[in-house]
Formats: sequence, C-alpha cells, structure tokens
Amino acid sequence: MFSTRQADIEATRSFFSSFCSEGFTLDSTVYDKIQNWEILHCNSLSDHGRIVKFIEDKGKKVLTVSLDDKNIFSLKDNFYISLEAERISKNSSLYLFPSYHPIGSSIDGWYPYIPFRYRTGFYRLDLQTGDFGAILNPNSFSGSDYSYALSPNEKYLIFSNRQEKNVFYLRDMITSIDKEFQLDIDIENIGDFVWTPDGANVVFVAGYKGWADNKAGTSLYIFNLQTSQINVLLDKDQQQRMPYPYESKEYWLRENILNLVSAQYNGYWVEWAFNIDTHNIDFAPTQTPRP
Repeated sequence: MFSTRQADIEATRSFFSSFCSEGFTLDSTVYDKIQNWEILHCNSLSDHGRIVKFIEDKGKKVLTVSLDDKNIFSLKDNFYISLEAERISKNSSLYLFPSYHPIGSSIDGWYPYIPFRYRTGFYRLDLQTGDFGAILNPNSFSGSDYSYALSPNEKYLIFSNRQEKNVFYLRDMITSIDKEFQLDIDIENIGDFVWTPDGANVVFVAGYKGWADNKAGTSLYIFNLQTSQINVLLDKDQQQRMPYPYESKEYWLRENILNLVSAQYNGYWVEWAFNIDTHNIDFAPTQTPRP
C-alpha cells in the first residue's frame, strides 16, 4: 500500500505523463520538485534519447530541455542522465546538477562523490525564456568532476575540479572571469565549499595525499572574498571533519557555527559544532550518534 506521499507522487506522474513529447514516455523512477515547478524526465521509445520537462503550476508553463547534446553533457552509453534541482533564484533562474543511473534501473550508478561533493557539471535554466546552458561544463576540463558553491547573491561561483588537485577558482558570474588559487602541493582534493550566511567568506576542505586511505588528514580553510586571503581553520585533522547538512538541510547551526561530520564513517554518524571565529569544536548540541 502506498503512503499518502507516494500516492500523491503516483497521481502526479499519471497526470504529467501527458506532457511528454510524442514518441517519449515518462520515466517513473525520476521525480523532482522545487517551489511550484515539477521536474520530470521522458525517455525516447525508439532510442536512448532523453528530455526533461519543467512544468509550472500543473501546466501553466512548460519548458523542455534535451539531454542528448554531447557538447553540454557527459553521456555514457549504459547510463541515463537526470537533472536535479539545486536552487531557484529570485531572478527566475533554476540551478541544476546531473546524476547518472543505469538504463532500465532505478539504482543510482553515479552520484556526487562524498565527501568533497564532486558533481559532473552545473547548469542554469532561465524560467522566463527557457534558455538553458552549462555554467560548469564536463568538457571544459576533459570530463572532470566539480565541487562548487554559488554565492548567496549569485554574483560569484567558487569551484574546483578533480583533475587540478590543489587548485580552486573564483568566478565573477557577471564577467565570467575566473581567478585561480593554489594550495599546498601535497593536497590532492579540494571541495565541499560552503559560503558563510553573509556571503563574505567561503569555508572549504582540502585532503592531503593519503586521506582516502586514512593515512593523512584533511584541513578546513576559510577564503575571504574581499581580500582573497586563505586561512586555516582546522589543520590536518585526522578525523577528517568537513561541512555537511544533515537533518536540518543547513550547514550553519548559527551564523558562525558550522555543522561538521567525519569522513571516516565507522558505523556512527557523529556531528560537531565548529566555531569559525574561535576555532572551538564540540559535539553538536542537538545531535546524537546515529547507527
């Protein structure tokens, strides 16, 4: 028996199946919604072609995006690509990221690489005009994965890619100019970028060579937007703690208190509260270890 939520989703899918273009059928395994927009995927009946329908207010407005352009998407023969909503802005832009799952299966075959939150591409859809394009294109760095974060005012994008191990970039979203920053050569991953609530700083994680095998730690850094200064908040942490939104879906417990978890998952999910001003770290006050 379906739960109420499951029943609602099934009813929604039944209604929106009529919005798929001729020769396409609704993918019943992929469903997303953000504010008053439904996001549904339709598969070609004759080949592996795939489109996404963005539907406002049960059909008030319908926008279509094709996922078959190899100049924009990194497609794989045995995988379907899906677009998932990340955020919607006041200027009617919808920001999206891709995930992959095997053709004919509802099990994800690829998803953001935890803990650095790498994703293959970052996209923007203009909900007024329907214009769609890549902000971070997989082909820009020969199929590289990205970790990124858009500033609260959407004027800046901070990002890294897995190929350039100790490098990250700050992009001016108005001019599209990127500024490059380099860290210690012994660093092999940079990511998990989190803007402070005021948009003045970015906290991020860097993993030293061997961190994935628990032979080295990670460091927590803070980057100041105005001065471009980079300072260490937590140096070569053997517990490999990094920002992560859990039940609250928020990174910040308070304006200067950041929620952290350890990349070393040993059967329990433990959260810490980290003060970026005093560098004091303690167990998160409202959280308990989770089996």
